[in-house]
Amino acid sequence: MEINKCKWRSPSNIAIVKYWGKKGPQLPANPSISFTLDNVATEMTLELRPKTLDNDIELHFLFEGKPKPAFEPKLLQLLNKACPEMKWIGEYALHLSSTNNFPYGTGIASSASSMSALALCMVDMNRHINKLEMSDDLFYEQASFWSRIGSGSACRSVYGGFVSWGEDTHLPNSSDYFATPLKSIHPVFKGIKDVILVVDGEEKAVSSTKGHGLLNEHPYAKARFEQAFVNTSLLIKALKEGDLAAFGKIAEQEALALHAMMLTSDPGFFLFKPNTIKVLDKINEFKNKTGIQLFFTMDAGPNVHLLYFEDNETQVLEWIAKELVVYCAKEQYICSGLGNGPLKLS
Repeated sequence: MEINKCKWRSPSNIAIVKYWGKKGPQLPANPSISFTLDNVATEMTLELRPKTLDNDIELHFLFEGKPKPAFEPKLLQLLNKACPEMKWIGEYALHLSSTNNFPYGTGIASSASSMSALALCMVDMNRHINKLEMSDDLFYEQASFWSRIGSGSACRSVYGGFVSWGEDTHLPNSSDYFATPLKSIHPVFKGIKDVILVVDGEEKAVSSTKGHGLLNEHPYAKARFEQAFVNTSLLIKALKEGDLAAFGKIAEQEALALHAMMLTSDPGFFLFKPNTIKVLDKINEFKNKTGIQLFFTMDAGPNVHLLYFEDNETQVLEWIAKELVVYCAKEQYICSGLGNGPLKLS
């Protein structure tokens, strides 16, 4: 048998309006808007070989060259869902291997990059095996659809730039089932930068999947979803008009609201570390002192995304090296910017 193999590199993304809570099987309770990163990614290789086991789906998975059984249930969840439409998934042994250029499980959306990379491999392989003709638009829409099954935020990672997910009247062609790239973006946002301050590189104590589930009975869930719809509308306006102050206000409010929902869940939990608070204090101090358009956001983890624009890059990077690096685990921080999206490697 000819060995079939493909490899994709897919980026992480950082949400400005957060996805937190579901209304069905991997459908968002509110719309979200993110931008794709250019220097934080997963590389995934999918190789088909003859089956050696009687399993319905025979999966062999390596993460950074070593077996990682803890990752396999999530991979199998996606593969099982896709198998009725991609029958070859059950006909071959699937050899998957992936690598990250950033720490996983720390709130830097490693599931977004990994699940989108897998979905891109799957749709690409399906197109090849079944000799399907499809436009680029359809290819990426299908990849976004299947990415969502593996990880909700992954559906946004198959596109570059600013991306929305979740049906909303302010977003034409928006859908709960796949993400769509935003078109009307002011040129100033092309120069957005994101420095990820790795306050803690260890795997977080509570997974995002568990955190989403806690919203089902959350007393403040309805108000949170309403807030996200309002902020989506305000963010679309800010992105069109180049309103940096409005953008930053929404980014920070959404980050704090996300962690407030964690604190007030039952049981409540928090993912901040002591140095997270110190970093946030330092950001506010620097912003007030200099007047630079500088903002923070966070995903579901302890690490802080520092958002600024390229005109201030030299001053901001000098400040990070001088005052913030001491709060980072092993002095680690990751410099990124607005990304163009996934890349097929082979």
